[in-house]
Amino acid sequence: MAPITFSVELDAVFFFALYPIKNDDDTHLAPVTDLSPLNHPGITSPTYQHLRNMKTEMSPVMYATERGFFEVGFVSNRLRATFRAAVPTSCGMRVYVGTGNGLFPLSAMKRIASICWASDRVLQQMHPVSRHYNNWCKGPRIMTRLAEGEETEQSDGDTMVRQDIPLQEYINKTQPKRLSTKFDRAFSRHTLNGILSEAEQHVSPFICEIHDEDQSLKPVKGPNILKGAIRLFECCDYDAVAKFMDTNLHDAYKFFYYPSAHWKEEYPRPIIEFSMAAGSLDGHWISTYAKICTSIVRFATGAAEEDIWRMIYDCHVANTDNTRYDIFDLLLDLGLAKEAETVQRRAERSDYKETLQQYVTIEDLRKGGKDRVYGDRTMGLWGMR
Repeated sequence: MAPITFSVELDAVFFFALYPIKNDDDTHLAPVTDLSPLNHPGITSPTYQHLRNMKTEMSPVMYATERGFFEVGFVSNRLRATFRAAVPTSCGMRVYVGTGNGLFPLSAMKRIASICWASDRVLQQMHPVSRHYNNWCKGPRIMTRLAEGEETEQSDGDTMVRQDIPLQEYINKTQPKRLSTKFDRAFSRHTLNGILSEAEQHVSPFICEIHDEDQSLKPVKGPNILKGAIRLFECCDYDAVAKFMDTNLHDAYKFFYYPSAHWKEEYPRPIIEFSMAAGSLDGHWISTYAKICTSIVRFATGAAEEDIWRMIYDCHVANTDNTRYDIFDLLLDLGLAKEAETVQRRAERSDYKETLQQYVTIEDLRKGGKDRVYGDRTMGLWGMR
C-alpha cells in the first residue's frame, strides 16, 4: 500500500477592525490590515456579532512523518503568534488522511471504518463533550444506517459476504501494547468521563449547535458494536462502507469521498476526514491530533486481524463498562505513549477548552460603528502573507 498522507484544516475567528483597537498587551502582534473590509469589498455580512469563522488550510498534503507533523505544528504556532485569533466552541479541526491520489484497498477501508465505528465513544474522551452533541461532527454510533440497522445496496448486485469471526480465539491470542507500556495515569477510568463533563461547563458568546449542553459522555445503548463491525467487514464495495457510516449530516469520520460512483469526478483526491476535534491554535496539539488520526489509519491497515478485533472488542466492552478501557488505553495500543501524555496533560489543565484570548473584550465585539470587529472566511493561510 502507498504511504499514508494527511493535511489539516482549522476553523478560527480572526479579529480585525476598520480602525484596529489599540491594546498595549499585544503590541508584538501584527495588525491584520490586509484582511479589512476596505481591502476586501466582497466580504458578506458577518453572521454573529460581527464575527465569522474562517477555514484555514494549515498544510498541503504531506506524508505522515515526523517532519510533516512538525511542519503543521510550526505553521500553527506562527499563525497564533502573528494574528489576533481565537477558537470558540463553534470552531472545529479536520484532519484528512489518504494515500496521495490513490485509494485504500477495500479491505483496508473496511478495517478503518470498523475501528472508527467501534472506538468513537472512546476517542471522544479527548475532546470537549459538546463536540459529540454538535450537528457538525455526528458520530457513527448515532443516526448512521449502520446504527439504525438499515441495509445498504452493494454494487453490481453483490450480496454481503457472511463473516465468521473467531473472536474468542483472537482475544486469547493477542497481547495489547498497553499491557507492556509504562504510563502514569492521572485519571482513573471510571471518573474520566465525569471529569471531562464538568470541565465543559463554560459560557461562550458564540453560536454552537448543541442538542443538550448538560448531557455527559454516556455509553450508547445500541446498537451492538461487534455486530456493526461484522457488517462493515461483510461489505463488498466502497459505496456500501461509506453509506453505512453516513449520518446524512456532517460526520465525525467522513467516508463519503470514497464511493466509487462519483469519487473521481467530484473528489479527485480520495480521503477519509476526521472531524471530531474542537478548534485549536496550539501547534503541539494540532500536530499531535494529526498523528493520532494517521496512526488510527496506519493501525487499521497494517495490524494483524486478531489485533484489529481485539481493539474492537475492548471498545465494545468500554461501551458497557467504562472502568476497563479508555482513551489512554487505546492510544497506548496504537503505540502512542507520548501522545497519550499530551492528551492527559490537556485534560488536567482543561487546555482543550481554548476560549477567547483577551485581544479584544466582549464589550468591544458588541460595539457598533468604527470599532466593529470583523472576521472573514474567504481566505486560506497562504493568502494572508
